[in-house]
Amino acid sequence: MTVDYKTIAKNLKFEGRAFINGKYVDAIDGEKFENINPATGEVLCAVSKCNHKDVDLAVKVSRKAFNSGIWSRTSPEFRKRCLTEICRIIKTNW
Repeated sequence: MTVDYKTIAKNLKFEGRAFINGKYVDAIDGEKFENINPATGEVLCAVSKCNHKDVDLAVKVSRKAFNSGIWSRTSPEFRKRCLTEICRIIKTNW
């Protein structure tokens, strides 16, 4: 079976926003930059240009989530199942 990478690539949709606190968000300052495919020069998507404010927010909400125990206090077996499922989903959709 031959995979037509051009068809696959054409149908890809890139998310350029930051993923903070469980959702995609624009950079706090609203700035963006273009992500360019070096092979073709084609613009793939606009990417949020995050800075220290965005990092500080991501660290703050990550620390809150960690301290809540919603993930950190679950069993290693449960975390393994979750990560394995994520890998399966990625492989299936790649």
